[in-house]
Amino acid sequence: ERVFTAMAAGAAVFSESSRYYDDVFKDRELATYSIRKPDRAAEQLAALLADPPAQAALARAGHARAKAEHTWTARAVKLMKAVEAAR
Repeated sequence: ERVFTAMAAGAAVFSESSRYYDDVFKDRELATYSIRKPDRAAEQLAALLADPPAQAALARAGHARAKAEHTWTARAVKLMKAVEAAR
């Protein structure tokens, strides 16, 4: 929930990677890191923090995706379609 809330608020998001995030988000909508590589994560975050245009682009792309697909209304519509299809 925190990732979607942050994106909806227009923040650039840097979060631990997961299969879900890898499947759902494109490379420029969410920045992820591997918990197994903490040194690399620190480098990735430093690079992102040093590049305000990249932060802004990440924030815009994430915001657009969150508003299009991850609002309560969008999820309710998706759920209703799944219920209808299961009938």
